Amino acid sequence: MDRLDEATIEQFHDSLDRCGSTSQFLGRFYQIFSASSPEVAARFSDTNFKTQTRALKTSFYMAMLASDQNTEASDYLERIAIRHNHKQLDIKPEFYILWLDSMIKAVSEFDPQFNNEVEQAWRRFMQPAIEFMMSRYES
Repeated sequence: MDRLDEATIEQFHDSLDRCGSTSQFLGRFYQIFSASSPEVAARFSDTNFKTQTRALKTSFYMAMLASDQNTEASDYLERIAIRHNHKQLDIKPEFYILWLDSMIKAVSEFDPQFNNEVEQAWRRFMQPAIEFMMSRYES
């Protein structure tokens, strides 16, 4: 994955900390994301959200490490990408756009310092990971 500039990583991390200070943040994200498409909602119908939110939180931190070319983090993201490809969970590339827009909506609700700069930091931070996941869809 491409290396992100320190300012983007710091702004993302600070915002994530502000959002994560309440346990409701990722739950709200999944509500928004599930409502974004009937197909997304169907994919989450039998999901254990406690486990799912824990995995998502881990993925955020692994993406930060991967941006520093951390091999272990990159390997973790590779495993996640393969798990999400068309042969396994079949998470279609267009779902990642809905995912990011849903995440930004949740951040806007939970980060008291949310503004355009914070939104752009989230988008810049998540874009390499999303492109990586999408690139592995046909793998």
